[in-house]
Amino acid sequence: PFVSARPDVTVINAYGITETVMYHTAYRLPADPADFPDESVIGRPFADMSMEVVDDELRVLPRGVIGQLAVGGAGLMAGYLDAEATARVLRRVNGRLVYLTGDRGYLNADGDFVILGRNDGQVKLRGHRCELGEVENACLHSGLMSVARALVIGSGLEAELVCFGVPVDGATEAAIRDRLAGELPRYAIPDRVILIDALPTTVNGKVDRDSLIRCYTDTDQVDG
Repeated sequence: PFVSARPDVTVINAYGITETVMYHTAYRLPADPADFPDESVIGRPFADMSMEVVDDELRVLPRGVIGQLAVGGAGLMAGYLDAEATARVLRRVNGRLVYLTGDRGYLNADGDFVILGRNDGQVKLRGHRCELGEVENACLHSGLMSVARALVIGSGLEAELVCFGVPVDGATEAAIRDRLAGELPRYAIPDRVILIDALPTTVNGKVDRDSLIRCYTDTDQVDG
């Protein structure tokens, strides 16, 4: 809407993180909104900065392959006060010091970087580390859900692992949880499975987390 109203204004999509002190990359959006890319293009690094896409072994991935975004060059922090935290995110790639952002992305055919979201969906739930992606994949592989999204709602001892999804062939919450009991460790089995017709999305096409939480709250009130 802004670009349509002010075509004379140049709009830049810039990407940066606190650990690099400043913006790291920039992408100039097209003047015509109809030409906007389908994904979040963050462009190319500024001079004296670098960005690579790396795998879990810190190997640089070729164009088009999704991995973790790693940034380096001017402005990169020296480290955190916590030495262990520093060691986890400041690493060397091809001899150069980089910061592992935890963001997923890839280098597209035009030579611009694209960000896809966070690299991990790991959460801590009642003392256990749980990968939300693994829970979602188990739901899909069960054959009882066609779409799944897992969230942790609440905090502390009141936190619940909730999976929202679209059932296949009338599958029930009980049937899905029973199937997951054979696929996941006990702590990763959803406390609740809420079946819906479709996952709500934002205007940008992303899953609307707030709407899912409202759905959980409404369902909880009905159950109560």
